[in-house]
Amino acid sequence: MYAFKLRYLASIFVNAESIVPNNKYLPNLLEQFSTDDFQLITVQEPTTQGAKPRIGFISPEQGFQFILGSSRFDFAKLPINQDGSNLGDFSTFCTLASQKLSNAAHALNLTPSRLAVVQEGMLEPQSEEDYNKLVKKIFVFPPSYQESLPFEWSWKAVNKVARTFGDIEEPTNTAATISRVAGFISNQREPEIPFDRIRVDLDINTYPENIIPRFSPPNIEEFFKNAVTWHSALYKEIEEFITN
Repeated sequence: MYAFKLRYLASIFVNAESIVPNNKYLPNLLEQFSTDDFQLITVQEPTTQGAKPRIGFISPEQGFQFILGSSRFDFAKLPINQDGSNLGDFSTFCTLASQKLSNAAHALNLTPSRLAVVQEGMLEPQSEEDYNKLVKKIFVFPPSYQESLPFEWSWKAVNKVARTFGDIEEPTNTAATISRVAGFISNQREPEIPFDRIRVDLDINTYPENIIPRFSPPNIEEFFKNAVTWHSALYKEIEEFITN
């Protein structure tokens, strides 16, 4: 389905307010990344008291970004070429993300209270007729929008699905967003190109209302391992919904 991959994102939610760039925390983290092509950076996290420095790692040649915020650690892979093909397959990303996130939590003696995994991308360009057919399939419009169909729109649905990973079973949020978007694709290596496409974002995450730190490294591994199958099934369902 994806003709252009925008982002893979894996997250763990932790209480990391005290984790800042200093000699107490950096040695353990640097040890975790010593064999990888990652560069240590400092990022500024907005707070009500002003920006606060946080630890981050990037790998410009591969498109990886790892940000250790005060409430969540985000491990992402971003496009470095025009079609996002450097993101590779989702399964490989989830395996690596599981390792990096779990190792970082262990090194900092943190236990996550929530897990999430996201993939985002755009489809091949379609005709205006196809776009109008899809938007009329998804929405019921008032008269003014029936007479002149919108050229930008966004549809989102989230439900709860009970899922098992490792020794845990709990409800998970399953979110799908389908949008028609226009703009320019750009990066640091190639010139901008205009686009008008359908964007599809998929997000599966554990129940946010349960704030108890409870996910062990095996739970994290099982979640991201199973997330590949969960995403694949949702991806196929959305693809059939769009194309049929």
